[in-house]
Amino acid sequence: MVESGRRVLIAEDEALIRLDLKEMLEEEGYRVVGEAADGAQAVVLAADLRPDLVILDVQMPVLDGLAAAEQIAADRIAPVVILTAFSQRDLVERARLAGTMAYLVKPFQKHDLVPAIEMAVSR
Repeated sequence: MVESGRRVLIAEDEALIRLDLKEMLEEEGYRVVGEAADGAQAVVLAADLRPDLVILDVQMPVLDGLAAAEQIAADRIAPVVILTAFSQRDLVERARLAGTMAYLVKPFQKHDLVPAIEMAVSR
């Protein structure tokens, strides 16, 4: 367990995945300070809550995760970790250009999550 107390915002449109992610994070000592079901809501919450890290799913309604990541990175709100079921090279490149600090492919395990978060926050 990390016991970092880092404040994390989660944006994932699938409620069950969001719940699983929240539980994993809390088990590892992170504090989930906000949850969003779409990218636009994530951008607003990130600006309001100023978390230490934002975790975004790529495919979400209203505003996708990459567009949300761009806005969050441009405003220097917090580092972003992208979650996706896809690992195509062009998507990874788009995520990099959007300013994301780490990229996790679903399904992922708790032991994948912590290093990605800590690397993103340390950048």
